[in-house]
Amino acid sequence: MYRLVVIDDEYIVVEGIKAMIARKKLEYEVVGCAYDGIHGLEVIRETAPDLVITDIRIPGMDGLSMIEAAKRIFARIQYLL
Repeated sequence: MYRLVVIDDEYIVVEGIKAMIARKKLEYEVVGCAYDGIHGLEVIRETAPDLVITDIRIPGMDGLSMIEAAKRIFARIQYLL
């Protein structure tokens, strides 16, 4: 099973993605979520996911800057914007 983190500033988007993954019975486990880039980077560090789904425009640290910082720690993570 692949590990997934969802990062978006809209609660409904995060919950919607989590619900879709559960409904489709995909081989992904949502191991964390965040609503801003700073906390998102912390979640990525703590969970070391295989995939991160994020928005570009999020508070604290934009999605692209967050990805750049995370890639320095975990080069193997895939990102979906």
